[in-house]
Amino acid sequence: MQCADRQATLVFYVVAGDIARPPRAKGLPDNKKNKLIAILDDAFSEWETQFADEASAQFDADRVMLIADLNRKANVDWVQVEQGWQEVYAQREDDWREAFVPLISGLIVRQGEALNALFGLEFDVQNLFALQWFNDYKLKFAQPIWNTNREWLSRMLQQAQLEGWSIPEMEDQLGAIFRVWGDQARAEDNDLLAEWVADRLPQARRELIARTETLRSSSAGSFHLYKAWGSPMKEWMATGDDRTRPSHMEAWDNYREGGLIGPIPIDQPFIIGGYLMMYPGDPNGPIEEFANCRCTVVPYNPAWNMSEDELAEVLSESQIAKPGA
Repeated sequence: MQCADRQATLVFYVVAGDIARPPRAKGLPDNKKNKLIAILDDAFSEWETQFADEASAQFDADRVMLIADLNRKANVDWVQVEQGWQEVYAQREDDWREAFVPLISGLIVRQGEALNALFGLEFDVQNLFALQWFNDYKLKFAQPIWNTNREWLSRMLQQAQLEGWSIPEMEDQLGAIFRVWGDQARAEDNDLLAEWVADRLPQARRELIARTETLRSSSAGSFHLYKAWGSPMKEWMATGDDRTRPSHMEAWDNYREGGLIGPIPIDQPFIIGGYLMMYPGDPNGPIEEFANCRCTVVPYNPAWNMSEDELAEVLSESQIAKPGA
């Protein structure tokens, strides 16, 4: 979702009439943040290959179903081809979603158990999957993938019609495109691809999907786990290297402890490049703000590092509800 009035929203986040960032609140110490990042990195390393392998399998299934539908046509009727493919698109988007749900769930559980241990908490991570956010996440999961597929297949049909391709020529193009996307290209595929495709075709989609969806699943799972714990606030943490998007560096400058805005209430969105996002990789943001994003959402809870007296004073001043209250 895009923010219509970015400057107005950036000024202050308010909880119960007071500025949300209490003046003496303390976030996670650096050593604990480092351990949290290590847990998320371990989850990524463990699951990225599985996500990549599943992407290859799904691209191959896309190719098989599209070619099968094409071969049911007695003659080249491009209107009929496109109509038939629309049905395949809908089926395959559902298939991608269902194939990845066990991977998404497995990553979130393994990562969640490690985060529970880090913070000394006992929360059944399986409970996260009964909440509405998980259904919403699943519904949106395959949309960016199939938006790209639809765009390129539509271009291919237009080119086929202009150049008068035969069914076998169309099969060759489909096979080459999906093998390239699935990182299973044959030596002859570059020769098979039409010139208009070869120069523009998105490359390394298997790796892009694996990296993006593993990181998105990690961020979504950790964010909703922090909410379930009762953490009242959150920070945005960027990787901070030369590959980090300027909008994500700006978010880090804004939403970290001591930043321009500081940590914000857990249910408030970050403003990232003018868009409202609850966490890094939020599917409500545009693809240019979440593809390959390596940022992290960090829980921020004054209760973790304050005495009971300090906490009581800060909660009184800021009117932030104590977790579990």
